[in-house]
Amino acid sequence: MEWRNPAHEDYTSVVLPGELGTGEWVVRGITPDDAAALASLAARIGYEWGDLLSVPGSEQETLNLIREWESLRATGQADLVGMFGSDGSPLFAVAVQRHDLTAELSGWGTDIESERKVSMQGISVWASYLRDSCDLIRLWIDVPPHDRHTDFLTHLAGFRSEGTVTKADGTTRERISFL
Repeated sequence: MEWRNPAHEDYTSVVLPGELGTGEWVVRGITPDDAAALASLAARIGYEWGDLLSVPGSEQETLNLIREWESLRATGQADLVGMFGSDGSPLFAVAVQRHDLTAELSGWGTDIESERKVSMQGISVWASYLRDSCDLIRLWIDVPPHDRHTDFLTHLAGFRSEGTVTKADGTTRERISFL
């Protein structure tokens, strides 16, 4: 019997095919039509996790970021989603990039405490979708260490600490995973 490393096209796409949510919020793919709203969210950023998704400084940078992730989305191995409130305002933007049977997450979002708690509900639902529907056994995010608020919220969303990792640039991060 010959063992082979499966090609990426052998894996289930991580692209969210529709919407997940409740009457209060929805998680869906981000499109160029969301650029202005996402740029306003970036201007009042409250948290940033991971290294995949940069925080844009203008509406044009936001549009460029969305277009870059759209080309990655076409491969089925990456996606850029957002959580939007019932009024259409964005609460977070998060990216996923598949690595075989695992995936790395990265994101940023609102600085308003009550909205951050709601955001964790959306991240939890989306992470559950990824794990259960996309043949993933583990999702992870690298966050700044000793951020008690992030620890609390990510624990509520179902993530657990794996320990610390040192990045190539020498910075230390806490790796949290959704199993």
